[in-house]
Amino acid sequence: MVRNPFGQEAPKKKQESVNSIPLVLGTLMKMGVAEIIDNHYTPHGNHQGLSVGWLVTLFLVYVIVEQDHRLVGVEEWANDHKHTLERLTGQQIGEKDFTDDRLGDMLGYLSDKELWRKIESELGSRTIRVYELDTNEPIRLDATVGGVHHDPKNHPLFQRGRNKTGGYSVQFKLMLGVLDALGLVLASDVVDGSQADDPLYVPAYRRIRETLGSGKLYVGDCKMGSLSTRCVISEGGDIYLMPLPMVGHTSELLNNLLVLEEEGTLKSELIYLPEDIPEDPNEKPDPKDAIAKGFEVFREQEKELEDGTTYRWMERLFVVCSSSYAQSQTMAFEAKLDKAEAELKRLTPPPGRGKRQYDDQEKLEQAAEKIMDKYNVSSYFTVTYQKKVTFREIRAYKDNPARTETTVRYQLKVERNVESIDTAKRKLGWRIYASNAQDSRLTLQKAVLAYRDQYIAERPFARLKGKIINLLPLYLHRDDHATGLIHILTIALRVMSIIEFVVRRSLAENQETLDNIYDGNPKRQTARPSTELILHTFRKINLDVYYDQDGQVIGKNLDPLNQTQIRILELSGFSADIYYRLQDILVDWPMPKMIYEDTGFI
Repeated sequence: MVRNPFGQEAPKKKQESVNSIPLVLGTLMKMGVAEIIDNHYTPHGNHQGLSVGWLVTLFLVYVIVEQDHRLVGVEEWANDHKHTLERLTGQQIGEKDFTDDRLGDMLGYLSDKELWRKIESELGSRTIRVYELDTNEPIRLDATVGGVHHDPKNHPLFQRGRNKTGGYSVQFKLMLGVLDALGLVLASDVVDGSQADDPLYVPAYRRIRETLGSGKLYVGDCKMGSLSTRCVISEGGDIYLMPLPMVGHTSELLNNLLVLEEEGTLKSELIYLPEDIPEDPNEKPDPKDAIAKGFEVFREQEKELEDGTTYRWMERLFVVCSSSYAQSQTMAFEAKLDKAEAELKRLTPPPGRGKRQYDDQEKLEQAAEKIMDKYNVSSYFTVTYQKKVTFREIRAYKDNPARTETTVRYQLKVERNVESIDTAKRKLGWRIYASNAQDSRLTLQKAVLAYRDQYIAERPFARLKGKIINLLPLYLHRDDHATGLIHILTIALRVMSIIEFVVRRSLAENQETLDNIYDGNPKRQTARPSTELILHTFRKINLDVYYDQDGQVIGKNLDPLNQTQIRILELSGFSADIYYRLQDILVDWPMPKMIYEDTGFI
C-alpha cells in the first residue's frame, strides 16, 4: 500500500478526458436544447433517470467531442466522464441512462415529424434571440442525399433514387434551410430517397416563414425554380432568387435575349466585388477586375391558386455571364470537341496490322453518329466520307491462277464548323436568374453576389458527412431510429455553426487574430478559425479525480488552460470558469498535489 511520509494512504486517481466538453455543452445549454425538448415532449409516467432533453444534449456532446454517432459507445463514455458531466449539468447520471434501449427510445421520440417541427421552430427562435443573429440575411434552401446499403424492400425511408453523380443508388434525402452568413440550420426534412427535390422547398420555406416572418430573401438552385414554388414565396410576401433550369423555354429565351444584347438593344453592365469598387464615386473600377457582366428584363407571371383565383406578380430576369463560369465552360467545351474529334478520327486509322477498316459506308456513318451523339457535337463538325479502292496483283501459284485482289475501305474526314463553334462559345457562362425583388431591395450586382455565396448552403452538408459528425455510413436499421438520429445531428450542425460564427464575429469586432491553434506552426494567425480547428485546440485537457480508500471523491484537479484556450472561451461568451469549476482542492490529505506527485507516492 502506497503511503505518504506521514503514514497516510495515498488516494487513488482516475483520469477523465475533458477536452472540448465544457465548450460544446455550454453552447448546447445556452441554446436551451434540453429545456426546449422537454417542453414539447411529455415522457411516460414511469420514466426514470435523465429527461429526454438531457439525453439528447449529452448524446450530442458525445457525437461532437468523440466524433462518433454510434450508440454502442455512449454508455461507457458517460460512465467514464460521470464527474465532468454531472458537475457541468447539475444532473445526476445513472448507470443505465445511456443504454442502447434508452438511446433507441430517444431516437424514436425525435423521429416524430410534428414533434420535431415544434422543437426545431423554438430552437431556431431561441438561437436567433440569444445570439442576436441578423434575420435579414439571405436564407438558403438546398437538398442532399445520403447513400446507404439497406434493403429498400424493408425500409420505406431508404429507396432507390437519382444521386448527385447522375446515377441511381439506395439513399435517403435531406432538405435544409440555412441562414446566412453562419449557415445556421433553420429547417430540416428527412424523406425517402426516391422523392424529387422540387416538392421539398415549399414545406421548408413555410416553416422558416413561421419562425422569421415575411420579407426575407430565399436563395436556391434551379430545382427551386418551379413556377409553383416561386408563386408560393411571392404570395407569402417574401423574395426568391434562383437560376432557371437551362432546358426548354428557358434555353430559347436566353438565345433570344443574347441576340438583343449582341445587337445593342439590351446593354450589359460589369459587375464587381465590393472591395474592387473605389470609395471615390468619381473613380471607376478597373474592367479587368469584373467578375461578371449582365443585364435584366421584366416579365409578368401568373399562377392559378387552389381556391381558383389567379395570382399575378412581376418577375425580374437577371441575365448574367460569370467570367469564371464562362472560362470553365469554355475549357470543358473545347475538351469535349477535342475528345469527339479524336474518337472520330480513330474510326479510320491508316491501314496496318490489327487496325480495323470499314468496308461499308453505312456502318461507318452509324459509328460516327454514335460518337457525335455521345458528346452532343453534331452541329460543330462536318464529316465527309471517301471511298478508297486498292488493287493487289497476286501471282499464279501451283493450281491457283494469277488474279487481282480488290480492297475497299472508307476514309472519314472531320472538319470543325468554326462559325457554329464561335456562336456556341459566345453563349457559354450565361445564365438566367429569376427574382420577384424590387430594384431597391436587390440590384443586379447584389443578386449576383447573393447567389455567389450559395456554397454556404453546401457547408452544412459537408459537415454532416465530414470528420466530426460523420453521418455516413449509417449503422441503424430502423427507419424511425435513423430519422431521429438525422434530426438530432442537425442540432449538431447548429452547434458547430454557432461556435464558429460567434468566435469569428468577436474577432472581427475586436480586430484581432488567434495564434497557437495550428499544429506545427504556432505563430500562424487567423481571424476566421473553423469550429473543427477550435475544438481541436482543446484536446488533451484532463481532469484527475481522487478517491479515498472508501471510494469517495476527495478532490479533482484540472490541467491548466493556455492563453489561447482562455481567449477562445471569452470570444465564445464564456469564461475559463466553465472548465475550472470541475476541480476541487484535495481534502483529508496534508500535502498539495504538486508536492505528493513530486514525492512519487501517487
